[in-house]
This record gives sequence, structure tokens and C-alpha cells, in this order.
Amino acid sequence: MRMRALLAMSVALIATACSGPMIVNDADDNASDFFRHAAAGRDLRAVIVGNPFNVAKTVTDAAVVDSMQGRFTGAPTHLTTAPGDNNHRPQARVVVVLDADAGMSGRKVCKSSDPAHEVAGTRSGERLRVLAAFCESGLSYAEARGSIPRPADPGDPAFRALLGSMAYMLIPSERPKSDDNSPVLILSMH
Repeated sequence: MRMRALLAMSVALIATACSGPMIVNDADDNASDFFRHAAAGRDLRAVIVGNPFNVAKTVTDAAVVDSMQGRFTGAPTHLTTAPGDNNHRPQARVVVVLDADAGMSGRKVCKSSDPAHEVAGTRSGERLRVLAAFCESGLSYAEARGSIPRPADPGDPAFRALLGSMAYMLIPSERPKSDDNSPVLILSMH
């Protein structure tokens, strides 16, 4: 536990010094199994919370989904804000919070029955903070946090690259372990 606190503090220090994109993720040991069960060959519901851009929310939502589409590891899936009636598991979803508060967690957004209305981020600072969580039945199995210098619009290549990288890192195919056999947080700076 002390090691995780030190790691979290180190990540926070690096985040304040880093001007490029940064991603941190954490996943349950069984996240890839749950993801494969929920998403393999199916629609997977995307819930996009927030709109930090001066465009219609539908434009932002489409850019988020398009940027993450086909980037998840472990199981081919079709990410969509409007899954088909019989081709998805309604209890599974990927929630993406734009302008996520620093203390927001996947656990909080997954517990929410309606994250688009119950979870709010706040625009703060020069960086856009994003939280993505894979949820099933109200539980968070994996989450990734990322940030980049604030982009001007949802078509910004840095914004799209951040989301694609977050999708790729959200469900790792193999989780590295620490000496005490607990999952290791992964930090990626580009």
C-alpha cells in the first residue's frame, strides 16, 4: 500500500512537469476476461460525459468513439453510443469523462446508473484530463487516466491520439506484477 502511495505521488509530480500527453492505467487481474465476455464480437456501449469544446455534444461524442474504435486489446468490439437491441450486454459499458476531476475514479463513474447526469467534470487549467473506465454491473474492472495540453476541438490529432492510446491501454493483454503479486500501474508519456 505504501508503494502505491509513493507511486501515485510520483505520477502527480511527473504530471505537473510534463507538457505532452500522459496516460496512467490500472486494471483488475480479470479485466481482460470480463472485457472479452462483454465485448467480443458485440456492440459495447460508450457513455461520454462532458463536452469541453465549442461544438455540439454529438460531434464530440462521435470523435471520442471514432478515436477509440478498434483500439481495445483482447477482443474485437464495436464501441457505440447507441448499441443494437440484441447485440450487446447492457450491463457493460466504457465511460469516458472529459475534464475529469483529479479525484474522480473508475469506481465512482461505474457505480453511477447515469454517469452523463450524475458525474460531472470541471474545466480546470491548461490541460484536458480524461478518465476512461470499463464497467460491468456497476463495478470498475479497468480505468485509464490521461491528459494533454488543452486541444482546440475534438478533431485535434493530439486529442484523438490520447483517446486511442487510452483505449489500447485500458484492457492490457498481460498485467505486469510487482514483487507482492499486485498489479502495477503503467505510466506512459509520449
